[in-house]
Amino acid sequence: ATTKNDVYVIILPGVGEAGSEDRFKLAKKFVKEQGWSSIILMAPYYGCRKPSDQTACLVRTVASQFVQTLAVYEETALLSQYFINQNSTNKVCITGFSYGGGCTLGAASLALSIIGDEGGERLAAAFYCPTVSYEAFVSGCLSAKIKHEAFQSASDKNLAETKQRLYKVMKDMKISLMTDPLWTHKKPPRLAAAVHGAFRQDAVVEPHLSEEFFDAVQHGLPCRTTKVMKWFPGGHASAAFMRTVYQYDLVVEAVTKMEKVNKT
Repeated sequence: ATTKNDVYVIILPGVGEAGSEDRFKLAKKFVKEQGWSSIILMAPYYGCRKPSDQTACLVRTVASQFVQTLAVYEETALLSQYFINQNSTNKVCITGFSYGGGCTLGAASLALSIIGDEGGERLAAAFYCPTVSYEAFVSGCLSAKIKHEAFQSASDKNLAETKQRLYKVMKDMKISLMTDPLWTHKKPPRLAAAVHGAFRQDAVVEPHLSEEFFDAVQHGLPCRTTKVMKWFPGGHASAAFMRTVYQYDLVVEAVTKMEKVNKT
């Protein structure tokens, strides 16, 4: 959806979100109620970008999952740069649900490294049920979807040992491993606004993972305004069903904060 307004919302995909129907509903609401444009990103390995030998949206290897994540970071960062550099009034808000919420942090960090502190005045982020590591992929209700036998090695005594080894590897793969090197030799630019929404009864992105994520945002993403974390009732399914309410409101709040920054 596009308008002549100067706000662009980049909506990232959640795990398995090969279609874009739910994100189109968000985009329609943004354009109807706010006059904002939306860009719906299709991740590699999903939809029309799916390899011919892949079943649906089930990526075949752990390496492919990491490649997908880095590609979402890079493509989103370059889109942000493009719209912000078009003129001096364009503003961008990056948002995503679940896996897309986690990618929002990586994408925003990479975008800041490209556009700098001045461009950061016109960049905001709205995180919706995000996780800071891949732990959510191998814990909670998602763990039942994994073929753990495929990860067994000769040194594993049993499947339980395989599961534990995989859990440790994925838990240690945090977004900070990809974003911290961006600021090794320079001071991090500042984002205009960051808003985070999580669900109390979430069995996919469990509450402790949401708290860990917000802690990462607090310490790793400099911001011009106070960072906000909001808790909603319900679980991951509720979050998916209520995107046009809760995720929409988070984006509106983030953009409102960003616009106040640009007026001062």
